[in-house]
Amino acid sequence: MTGQTVKHDRDKPDYALLTKDMLEPMVRALMFGERKYSRFNYKAGFKNVRLTAAALRHIMAYNAGEDNDPESGVSHLAHAMVALGMLLDNQANGVMEEGRYVPDQTISRT
Repeated sequence: MTGQTVKHDRDKPDYALLTKDMLEPMVRALMFGERKYSRFNYKAGFKNVRLTAAALRHIMAYNAGEDNDPESGVSHLAHAMVALGMLLDNQANGVMEEGRYVPDQTISRT
């Protein structure tokens, strides 16, 4: 073989940057969710604040010294990453329901 093969992929996502140590705990968290709810149940959409709250609960538990979720046995960090991934998926697919507080919203005080 002579010369160099050309591949125009410089600006494409480089999934090779992801590692097994990053992805496997996330997949385990997703598998737990699949058993508890159903596969891809999140694809129907969630209110964004519910997924944000779930991610933050896992981050706070981790920050308080608890490495793994007691129910699933899977890393709290993986659960948080999965919740944020679901949020990104819902947003990208137009099924995210807005629930965030926006400071300039008119608030009804009835």
